[in-house]
Amino acid sequence: MINRHRNHWLPLLTLLLLGWSASAWAQPSILVVLEQETALFGEAVPLQIVAVAEAGTTIDAFDYRALESQDNMEVLDAKRLDKAGEGNRSISTLDLKLIFWEEGRYTIPPVILTYTTNGQQEQIQSDNASILIRTMDVASDTTRLMPIKDIIEEPMTLRDYAPYLVGIAAILIIGLLIYFFRQNRKAASAPPKPPRRTTLRALMMERLNTLEAEKRWQQGDIKGYHSELTYQARFYLERRYGIRALESTTDTIVQHLEGHALSNEQVQTLRRLLQTADLVKFAKAEPEVTIHEEAMQRLRQFIRDTDNPRLMAAIYESGTIETYEKAEDDKEAS
Repeated sequence: MINRHRNHWLPLLTLLLLGWSASAWAQPSILVVLEQETALFGEAVPLQIVAVAEAGTTIDAFDYRALESQDNMEVLDAKRLDKAGEGNRSISTLDLKLIFWEEGRYTIPPVILTYTTNGQQEQIQSDNASILIRTMDVASDTTRLMPIKDIIEEPMTLRDYAPYLVGIAAILIIGLLIYFFRQNRKAASAPPKPPRRTTLRALMMERLNTLEAEKRWQQGDIKGYHSELTYQARFYLERRYGIRALESTTDTIVQHLEGHALSNEQVQTLRRLLQTADLVKFAKAEPEVTIHEEAMQRLRQFIRDTDNPRLMAAIYESGTIETYEKAEDDKEAS
């Protein structure tokens, strides 16, 4: 009976031993390579994890999250490299760089390796490693330091105070010069020159005469000519009717003028003048030669027809122009 039991369990035990040895043979080997035992804090320390697997075993991943969670230690430049070895073996290498931010001895936790063999996924881990982190060694420098001697105090003399006295005197002299210069400048400055006063109509005719004398369109500057001509027209409308003509479009200007006493012919004349300038400026149109002079004459006539004789202009030396309406009993010449 005993012999029969022995004969029954012996093949089963043999199969179990063979299966265990095959599983152990398929398990990859993992090695930690730390190139140095000590390092300075802030120094990048190379760390290499090498895994070797037999044929039929696949290395899936390296898990180094335990390293990243360590205090005062930082993981940089993690790179994996796979290559084939001898005898159909596969070799996977994980290269890292570690930086430590405080001195002391650190234990580097294991890296977990996940692999697949015979369709089953399993894990193994590497051994721990240890490294000593230290600060800069200054022992050799301290041996050359000489003992500190007591400070010998000497009494202050006038020569010691001389640089400060010279500096204070220079500041006072410069301050007095600036003060007297400003006082003389205020006394010598003449009162501002009173503005030149004329009617708005006369001012506009002066400006148009100046533009005409420049002969811009005759010299090929058609865009510049019409830009200046439409600016003068908008300036007149803004001062004459109190609308924001310099910043408005042609249609907006015409719309604002509908509430004023203008004939339909005057409105259309102004519209054609502004639209022609818009086409030249933005559409780069080239109107006929006669249009240039006609536009000038139309603007002159529009100013004459819409003139308010009491509307005056004060022109200052700075170029500022103020417009105001003269009182009926004001005898000021236009």
